[in-house]
Amino acid sequence: MTNETLEQKTAVIDAAIALYLSDAEYTVKNICQRGKISQSELYKLFGNQNRVLRQFYPNCVARYRENIAMMDDYDSMSLSEKLENFIFVMLDFFQEQRAFVEKTFAKMLAMRTAKAPFQNTVEDVFRTILENEKDVAFLQRTFLLNFLTYDLLAGEFFSLVKFWLSDDSEHYEKTMAYADKLINFLTEILEVSIVDKGFDLAKFVVQHNLRHLPFYNRIFK
Repeated sequence: MTNETLEQKTAVIDAAIALYLSDAEYTVKNICQRGKISQSELYKLFGNQNRVLRQFYPNCVARYRENIAMMDDYDSMSLSEKLENFIFVMLDFFQEQRAFVEKTFAKMLAMRTAKAPFQNTVEDVFRTILENEKDVAFLQRTFLLNFLTYDLLAGEFFSLVKFWLSDDSEHYEKTMAYADKLINFLTEILEVSIVDKGFDLAKFVVQHNLRHLPFYNRIFK
C-alpha cells in the first residue's frame, strides 16, 4: 500500500467515523462527500460502506508500519524501545478517535469476524519485532517465539487498551506506568540469558561428572 493510498484510506475512515458518531445518515453518499472520494474509489478501497469502520483498527497498524518505515534509527532501537514505540503510537492513533474506540473496542473484540483482521495484524507486529531482534536469548527464541506467544502478546495489548479506556489519571499516567512495567517484564524474560547459562552449567556438570555436588542436586534435579 502506498503512502498516498494509506492517507486516502485514513481520511475516508475518519469521515465515516464522524458520520457514525453524529446524527447524520450513514450512507455511501455522505461518506464520499465527507471523505472527498468517489463512490467507485470507495468500493475499490473498502468493498462497501460497512467495511469502512471495520478498517479503523487494522488501518492504525498500517499507519504504524508506515511510521517506522520512515524512521532512520528504527533498526538500532532496543527491544523495549520498539515495543514502546508500537504501543504508544497505537494509543496515539486511538486517542485521535477516542470516542469511536470507547464505543466499539469491546464489541470489536467480542465479534470474531471483526476481531480477526486486527488481531492478526497485531500478532504479526509482535512476530516481526521479536523474530528480528538479535538480543532475544537462544533458548527463548527456540521455545517462546511461536504463535502461542504472539497470541498472548496480542491479548495483553488488548488488555492494555481496555485499561487505557478506563484510565482517569492525568495524561493517562497509570496506563503509561502499566505499559512500562509490562514491557520491562517481557524484555527481561526474552533477553536475560539465565536459561542459557543454566543449560551450559548443567552440560558442564554432566560432562565433568560433577553431579555429586549439592548445587546440582538442589537445582537441576
